[in-house]
Amino acid sequence: MARTFHYPWRAAVESVHWRLPSPSGDVVSPEIGAFVDHGNGNFEEIPGPTIREGTGQNRVLMKDAGQFLYSAEYSHQFQKEATDSFVRRCHFALTDAFIWLSGYLYRYREDSGSPLAERKLSDACAAFRDYLGSKKDFAPESLIVEIARNAPGAVASIVAGPRMVLTREHTEVPLDKIQEMDVFSLVDLARRPGRTVAMKAGPKQRLTALTRRETADTVENRVVLDFILRSARSARQYVDEMCARCPRRDACQLRDPVVEKDCPSERVKLVAGYSRHCAAWNRSGAFAEVTRLKEPRTRPNYVLQQNIRYVKVWKYYLKLLRLEDIEEDVWRWRRATWSDMAKMLFMMVWEERLRPAAKMQTSRRPFMIRSANRNGRWFVPTPFEDSLVFGERGRYRTLYILSADDAARLTGKKDLPAENADFFIVVAAGGKFSIRPVWAFCDDAKTQSEMDAKRLAREASEEIDAEGMHGLALFPSDENVVAWTGEACAQGLNLFSADVNAVLDRIEEYVKGVLS
Repeated sequence: MARTFHYPWRAAVESVHWRLPSPSGDVVSPEIGAFVDHGNGNFEEIPGPTIREGTGQNRVLMKDAGQFLYSAEYSHQFQKEATDSFVRRCHFALTDAFIWLSGYLYRYREDSGSPLAERKLSDACAAFRDYLGSKKDFAPESLIVEIARNAPGAVASIVAGPRMVLTREHTEVPLDKIQEMDVFSLVDLARRPGRTVAMKAGPKQRLTALTRRETADTVENRVVLDFILRSARSARQYVDEMCARCPRRDACQLRDPVVEKDCPSERVKLVAGYSRHCAAWNRSGAFAEVTRLKEPRTRPNYVLQQNIRYVKVWKYYLKLLRLEDIEEDVWRWRRATWSDMAKMLFMMVWEERLRPAAKMQTSRRPFMIRSANRNGRWFVPTPFEDSLVFGERGRYRTLYILSADDAARLTGKKDLPAENADFFIVVAAGGKFSIRPVWAFCDDAKTQSEMDAKRLAREASEEIDAEGMHGLALFPSDENVVAWTGEACAQGLNLFSADVNAVLDRIEEYVKGVLS
C-alpha cells in the first residue's frame, strides 16, 4: 500500500503549484485547492492538505484556464459504492448535518422577518447537540425523516389511482373497426400493393389506423416513480447509518433493518416503514408501463404545479435532488467540510464547557453560516467568538481561537499561514503567546478504508512532531482514538456515535492542556 504522508502542511507542495488562474483572471485560493502541473495538460487536484503520491487519484484534465473535467470514477456516485462503508456513512452524515444546521438557522431568519437575524451561539450549539443525538432519539431529523412523515399519503393516493391520459398511436386495425385515419395512415395505405382496399388489407384484413389508448406513462408519473426510487435509496442509506450509530447495535439480534419493532429510535422505525412502503409501491404494478427518467426533471408541468396530490411529491422531489447535488459536490471537498465540522465542535466546547468556567468574555459575535456550501465550506471565514479570560488577579490567561490571518496579526508571526492549519489555539499570558495549530484532515477514501484508525493517528502525530510543528490533527474515524508524540497530538473522532460527549471531552482536555 502506498504510504500516506504530509497531512497538515502546505509545504508538502511546492509554492509554484499552489495556485492556478481562474476563468475570471482571479487567483484560486490555496484554501480551496492546490494543483500539481504534470506538464501535459493534466493537473492533479489536491482539495486539501492530504496528499497521496504516485496513485493518480483525483486526476483532472484542464479544458480551459481554471476549468477541469473530473473523471467519473472519482465522483461521489462511484466512490460511495466502491469504498469502505465508514467513508460513505461519514460523508453522508457530514453533508446531512450541515444541511440541517443551515436550514435551522435560516428558518430563524424567516420567522423573525429579518434577513440579517442570527441565532445565538448557545442556541445553535444546543440544537446541534440534539441533532447529533439526544436521550429521546439518537437519530437526527433528516430530510428523509420529513419525507417519511409527510409524503406517504400523497404517494399512496397516486399509486392507487395514477393520472391517466389518452394517447393516439398507429396500430394495425381490422377493417370493420377503423374509426380514424390521418396522413400517415393514408400514405401507408397507398404504398401497399393491390387495387382495392380489401386487397391492400392482405390476408389478415388489417390496415394502419389511429387508435386511442389510456396510459399512465405521463411526465408527472415518471417524476413520482423517480421520487419513489430515489427516496427508497435515501431511506436505506439513512437506516444503514443509524444502525451503525445505534447504542444497542452490539446487543441487537435483528440484522435486518426492515424489522424494527425493537429499535429504540422512532425516526428509524418511521424511515424503515417508509422503505417498506416504497418496495410495495414498486411491486404494485401501478407504474408498470411508466418509463424511467433518463435524467432528473427540474421543470414542472401544469399537473406538478397545480394538482394537490402531485404538488407535495414535486416539492420533496426537488429537495432530494438538491441533497444529491450537494453530496456530489461536497465529495470532492470533504476535507473542507470536515474542517467546518471541527470548527463546530470547538465552538460547542467553547460555549458549553469553557465559557461557564471563564472569568469573562470580551465580546460576542453572531453565529453565521451560509445557506449552501462554497467549495465544501459552510461557515463564513471567521465564525469564532472573541477571547475568554481565565485565572485570578495577576495570573490571567486569555484564550483565543483564531483563523490564520487573525492569529498572525495578534502574535506578530507572519509565517503562521504557511502551516496551512484550519485555525489556531492561542493563549496569551504575561506578554507571551502559546500557539497550537489545529488541522482537520480527511484522508482519501482508499487509505481511510485500509488503515487502522490508531495507526493513522500515530503516523500523523509522528509526522507533525518530526517537523517541529506542535499542534492537533483531527480526522473522522469509526472509533475515538488519540495518539501523542512529544508535543504533537492526533485524534480520530467518531462524531456520529451515540455518545457525543466523548468527542467533546477529548477536545476539552486538549484545550485545557494548552491553557495550563
